[in-house]
Amino acid sequence: MGTGISETIWFISQINAFYDSSWNKLIWAISIAFAVIGIIVPLLIQWYQGSNLKRIEREADVRLKNSLSESEESLRKDFDVINQDLKRELREGIENRLDKKIQDYDDKLKKLESQSIAAIFHLQGNTQRGVLAISDYISAANNYIECKDNMNLQTMLTSIKKILPQLSIQDLEYLEDHWKDIKKMVDKLEKYDTVSFYTTIIQEIKALIKTVSKKEVSIQKILPLNPTDK
Repeated sequence: MGTGISETIWFISQINAFYDSSWNKLIWAISIAFAVIGIIVPLLIQWYQGSNLKRIEREADVRLKNSLSESEESLRKDFDVINQDLKRELREGIENRLDKKIQDYDDKLKKLESQSIAAIFHLQGNTQRGVLAISDYISAANNYIECKDNMNLQTMLTSIKKILPQLSIQDLEYLEDHWKDIKKMVDKLEKYDTVSFYTTIIQEIKALIKTVSKKEVSIQKILPLNPTDK
């Protein structure tokens, strides 16, 4: 009897020892697990975050470099366009100014040439009389129109107007070719007179041409009258 109780007590004690040992092991296991979780997991999280951060930084760096490269390329293209536009505008501006300068010099040379020719015929006409003078005055008047010398042009027209009534039949025969010149001069003067400054003297000269041409029938063939002149 006593032996059976002892065995039972021993068996219970063994079971109790087993549970105590298991419980202690469980506590140690849980403690170790928590320790592992408390240390390793944060380390893993830190490593993951660091790795992820580096990846994000690399991606951001790549995007930034690509963006900078695209911006640089865009700026370079814009600069090239602006540079080309500036060069073109500068070239066009220089060419335009140069063309204008050349045109101005050309106009001045033509004006100077017309002034010189007009002065020669003017002076030459002043040394002549009648038929010889009028041909020089016509040439001088044409060139005064070209150089827009209105003062001397008025003088030539007045001189022509004075000489026309004095022409004889012999003078008219001599002046057959010059009648064409005087008609051209009148037409040229009418186009030049945009402000109607010479209207009166033009009408007077045309009337004199009409009157003088009646002195010689052949003149009518050379200088046909306009219907408005009748």
